Amino acid sequence: MNTEGPTIDTEPLRKNLFRRGRMKRDLAALLLALAIPVTGCAALGIGQEAPSDTGASDSGPSDTGEPGTGPELTVSADELAAAFDCFEGPGDSEAAPALLIPPTLLTADETFSWNHLPWLNESRTVCTIEPPENSTADMQVSAEYVTHAIRSTYEQHGEEIDVLGFSQGGVLGRAALRFWPDTRDMADDLVTLGSPHHGSTATHCTTEVECPPALWQMDPDAQFIAELNSSQETFAEVSTTSILSTTDDTVHPATTDESGASVLAGENVRNVAVQELCADNESDHLALGTTDPVAAALALDAFDNPGPADPERITDQVCAAQAPQVDAETAAEDLERLAAAIGETLTGTPTVAEEPRFVLPTG
Repeated sequence: MNTEGPTIDTEPLRKNLFRRGRMKRDLAALLLALAIPVTGCAALGIGQEAPSDTGASDSGPSDTGEPGTGPELTVSADELAAAFDCFEGPGDSEAAPALLIPPTLLTADETFSWNHLPWLNESRTVCTIEPPENSTADMQVSAEYVTHAIRSTYEQHGEEIDVLGFSQGGVLGRAALRFWPDTRDMADDLVTLGSPHHGSTATHCTTEVECPPALWQMDPDAQFIAELNSSQETFAEVSTTSILSTTDDTVHPATTDESGASVLAGENVRNVAVQELCADNESDHLALGTTDPVAAALALDAFDNPGPADPERITDQVCAAQAPQVDAETAAEDLERLAAAIGETLTGTPTVAEEPRFVLPTG
């Protein structure tokens, strides 16, 4: 474990937010920063006995490892409940509730409170989950939080839900479906935005250069990625849409063929690049998950129609449209705050010298 690290200058991240009226966001600096030792403490472990809540909780019986539900959750019911929140939508809404899962280095509030959350909340209930350590901890632990959130959203509202995951958030959504199979009957749609489903070749973790646990687990050669994609990548009962950008600067390869980091195989699955609808779209990783109007249109199309997203249902007017999920007058300021939050997380993120041991059952 590394206990010393540099002060990371976030000023370059703030300066390149917009150019000629189009958002430009260079995350290469972040990728380099992630390959530099940062101030850390003990990483969150998995497989260790966690305090159990013996009192009443809203964790639900499915969190206790009953047959067909997957392994028992090791995180305490109190911690899971504290990380979960819901914002009720219109009383007459017929839209399914949506669960939002944030990316690495950011909280759900930092990521979604100024875009997808208020936008979707106009028409439906929206819930969020806050994985530990700003989604930099062991992804096996973070997947427990997402599993609890899927179950809780479903149990509270009594209907199948829609799940939206940005970057690592989409991988965690898949992990919940893969390792806790009861969640497959609770989710109608899974939409992922720029998610490294097969890891990203932009990850540069070594035994000499420590990384946060989650970064190790998103390497293409990580055991976590191998186990996640073993057996089958998706499940036909859950409509799955993987939205990507061929100009993504973080998740590589950013291609739409089978070599693409975000491309998924299976029945009832659609992989779509925003450039398929708008050839001139230049969204990078951060834009894809927050301010891109094409990604938002595809996600909503998946949520509001049977099956995964269908680009043919979306007109080319979206290419010139203002993104419906953001306020154009405050978007630059919101992105500056996001850049600052990323920098703050980087300076205090726990790092480890190897990938956390994989302990989840794979049968």
